[in-house]
Amino acid sequence: STFVMEMPCCTCVQTLCRRGDGSVLVVFEHDDEQPNWFGARSGIVASCGGKQCSLISLDSQLAASWKRGQRHMTIIGAKDVVELDRLVSWLDGNEKGSS
Repeated sequence: STFVMEMPCCTCVQTLCRRGDGSVLVVFEHDDEQPNWFGARSGIVASCGGKQCSLISLDSQLAASWKRGQRHMTIIGAKDVVELDRLVSWLDGNEKGSS
């Protein structure tokens, strides 16, 4: 499901994705980078799907943010870096031969 949310930072698009096992992944598209969303958690910068991403560990899940054109994308709830790499690539339109 997809929602348009009026946030203090901007108008964001939020998409909730439910996996086959019932777990949830959330994708946000927003105007500016939002490092304050993750509080004091430390992160790293890594290449995901060919993009420079800020990665944050959230207990047993990952979050990642990257710039896409004039907007920013944030994924919350990736299971691992393999899933994150594939999602970033797909969301950014870099993955070939996938549907």
